[in-house]
Amino acid sequence: MRGHGEHVLLEGARRAGGIDRRGSAETIKKARKKRKQFGGGMRQAGILAAAAIYALDHHVERLAEDHENAQTLAGAIRSIDGLDLVYEVETNIIIFKVDEKFDTVEGFLGRLSRHGILATAFGPAWVRMVTHLDVSAADAAAAADVLRSMGPGR
Repeated sequence: MRGHGEHVLLEGARRAGGIDRRGSAETIKKARKKRKQFGGGMRQAGILAAAAIYALDHHVERLAEDHENAQTLAGAIRSIDGLDLVYEVETNIIIFKVDEKFDTVEGFLGRLSRHGILATAFGPAWVRMVTHLDVSAADAAAAADVLRSMGPGR
C-alpha cells in the first residue's frame, strides 16, 4: 500500500481487480473493511472464478434447491429469540446476528459444530451460513431442527 496525502493506492491497483480509493483516512479504513467482508481480500480469486464457471456450466438447475434449503434455515432462525436475520435471504447465503444475551458467536458456533454444522463468524456478532451442492434438503431440515433445539433456555 502506498499513501500520498489523502490518496491511497492499494498494491493490486495496477492489476485487474485492483482498487484505487480516495477519501479521508476514516473513509478508507471503512472501505477496506467492507472490501474484505465481501471477499475483496482474496488472493486466489481466479481459482474461485473457475469453480464458479464450472458450477454455472453444470449445476445451475439445482441453484433453486440451495435457495430453498437456505429458506429452511432462515425459517428456523426467524423462530428463535436471540437470533435475527441481518438481510432477507434471497440466495443460498444466510447472515444473522447472535444476540449477546443468547450466546457469544464463538459459543454458538461451537454448539453448531458439535452437531456437525459448519458456519462462520462474520464479525463480532454475526454468523454466516451457506447452502451448497453438498447440503441436501434433508441436511437443511436436520440443521433447522438443531437450530430450533438451541433456542433460549435449551
